Amino acid sequence: MLIKSLGTLHEFVGGDHTELREFLNPDKDSVALRYSLAHAKLPPQVWSSLHVLTSSEVYYILRGAGRMEINGEQRDVVPGDMI
Repeated sequence: MLIKSLGTLHEFVGGDHTELREFLNPDKDSVALRYSLAHAKLPPQVWSSLHVLTSSEVYYILRGAGRMEINGEQRDVVPGDMI
């Protein structure tokens, strides 16, 4: 069983320029899953850099609004959206 709490996770700036706290990283955690789970933040009017990963990511928007681009397709996203 793997349990992590947001308040205990180290915050760092990711390669895409987002402020991250990783709950799950398939390259760092000893779990048989191939996706990542992180708490990410961006200041208003700031875009993260486009990036490619070897694992999958799921995004769940908690606050704010923005635009996601995946494989060239762009969509507006708001709180409650899962991408």
